[in-house]
Amino acid sequence: MAQHDYVIANQSGAAFRADLNNGLAAIVTLNSGATAPSTTYAYMLWADTTAGLLKMRNAANNAWITLRELDGTLAFEDGTAAAPGLAFASDLNTGIYRIGADSLGISTGGVNRLLANSSGQVAVTLAGSAATPSFTKDDDLNTGLFYPAADTLAITSGGTERARIDSSGIVGIGTSTADNSNSGGPAAKLVVKGNVAVGPSDTLINSTTTYFHIGGDEGGSQRKVALAHVPAGDWGRGSLLFCVDNTADGSNATTADEALRITGDKYLRMAASTGGIQFNGDTAAANALDDYEEGTWTPTWSFSGGGSVTTSVQGAYYIKVGKLVHVQARFFTLAISSPSGDATLGGLPFAVGGAAYYNGFTIGEAQSWATAFTELRIAALGETTNMRVIKNATNVAESKVQGSDFGSGSGNNLINMTGTYVSA
Repeated sequence: MAQHDYVIANQSGAAFRADLNNGLAAIVTLNSGATAPSTTYAYMLWADTTAGLLKMRNAANNAWITLRELDGTLAFEDGTAAAPGLAFASDLNTGIYRIGADSLGISTGGVNRLLANSSGQVAVTLAGSAATPSFTKDDDLNTGLFYPAADTLAITSGGTERARIDSSGIVGIGTSTADNSNSGGPAAKLVVKGNVAVGPSDTLINSTTTYFHIGGDEGGSQRKVALAHVPAGDWGRGSLLFCVDNTADGSNATTADEALRITGDKYLRMAASTGGIQFNGDTAAANALDDYEEGTWTPTWSFSGGGSVTTSVQGAYYIKVGKLVHVQARFFTLAISSPSGDATLGGLPFAVGGAAYYNGFTIGEAQSWATAFTELRIAALGETTNMRVIKNATNVAESKVQGSDFGSGSGNNLINMTGTYVSA
């Protein structure tokens, strides 16, 4: 190991030779020593035996630049983002540099782009945007991940944000706000703006109704079950529809296949084509409850010999459960015009089932008739909405009420009746 000031002074021959040999020794040992040479020059080399590093003096001759370790290991200057320790001759502000203890940075154009810290984390320094995401693919630069805000991660494709997870852990799809307020309801962790499909296909078919499709057929292309939200002003006020496509028409389940609806005004409605409700595991179609209605009806008189009677109805109501119809009515004559022949009472809300005479009715009140009846009975006529009105006692041949039995004038011929029959 030797160091020299590289100045050969005037001196005797022996001294000159010794001084020259010392200079040559310093050259061949790269000015090696435990401390830096006392006299330095720009670009001179120094083998630092204390640190085990080969160093070179900088151009300004005011600092040492580490080149490598003396055992052959490469070692670089720490550098900065603007002047990385390992750079390229034609691009000196792009390369690798040391950020701090056990931390590494990569810069391009003099700006830190990527770092690996002492905890083993690898991070980008660019937040990015929907148009220029931080993580992307070299041939699709507007698709990838970016960081729109603190503790928030977003996904973009084609330069448009598609989904994000915000600082509260809320996942938003099709929305950049991820508002989970739910209009006063419980907060949601998943907010989706648009249609949702679950199953083998991702093609939705309706742009105005929001669908949640489930499952598919064996071919894997059609969703046979769908939940649909119908917005206000369309088919109802925020209605929720349950749709099942069992028609094998090769299309997805839509509102055309509606089976059940929960309306915006909180009613539960079965679709007209629905088979009905089956109870206790019963699978027989005949045992399904397929209808429920409430309403009013209007009793009317007709006569085989002509004439007419107009009624005033004080109340006529019906309730239909399945095929069973319960009716009630109280009515009397409003106007009368020469009725004659057999009287028939009509106007039942649904046709009677069966061709035979079914279902008798109870008369709770009958008064102000021209004839004092021994007994007055009413029975439904099968497959019609009409009723026979019989005026004789039981156990004798029937005698129908005649037009001549009606009292003239308004307010007469009152009947208060109730009964139940089976509809067609």
